[in-house]
Amino acid sequence: MKKKKVLTPEIEKLKSFKKRSGWGCKRIAENMGIHEQTIYFWLIGRFNPSRLALEKVKEFLRIYDY
Repeated sequence: MKKKKVLTPEIEKLKSFKKRSGWGCKRIAENMGIHEQTIYFWLIGRFNPSRLALEKVKEFLRIYDY
C-alpha cells in the first residue's frame, strides 16, 4: 500500500487557494516565478519545497489569498 505524503501547511493552503480560485498551476507558477511542474509536484506531495520556495509560497498567499 502506498503511503500518503504529508503536505506542509503552506502547500495545503496553496492547494486550497487553487481549488477556491480556479487558478491552474501555470497561473500560480507565473505569479510566483516558479516552474508550473514544480507547483504540481508540491501539490501532489511528490516533492517538498525548499525553505526559500516556502517563503515564495507564503508571499504569494499573502498577496493573492482571500
